[in-house]
Amino acid sequence: MNKTIYFATRGFAILFILMTVLFAFDLGKFSWLGLLMHLLPTLVLVIILGISWVQEKIGGILWILAALTYVVIAWGDVNWLAYLLMAGPAIVIGGLFLWSSFMSGGNTSLPKLPKLFPNATPSSKLMEKK
Repeated sequence: MNKTIYFATRGFAILFILMTVLFAFDLGKFSWLGLLMHLLPTLVLVIILGISWVQEKIGGILWILAALTYVVIAWGDVNWLAYLLMAGPAIVIGGLFLWSSFMSGGNTSLPKLPKLFPNATPSSKLMEKK
């Protein structure tokens, strides 16, 4: 079950980021600067996902803070459905990252990768003088 939560959380986060990319193309008149400005929130979410991938507990807190930041910035300007659409999934993703961290016992270190050349001598050993 832990692997299911691990991959589902990251999959939901990627889908949410892709959804925010779609909103970036809602430009009245196309300009590269306008597109860049609309993609800045997506860039922030990609950075948060990168942090979450390594440190689930910190990432979960950052996802929830990103959702609350959106609510504070957009307060009174949009319909309540916009809060639900943008902040809701981010809060759920943050909760899933925190839950995944809790289920793994706080051990969120990266898995060990296999060595490509297990019998190779490290270069530091070659440089030693005898």
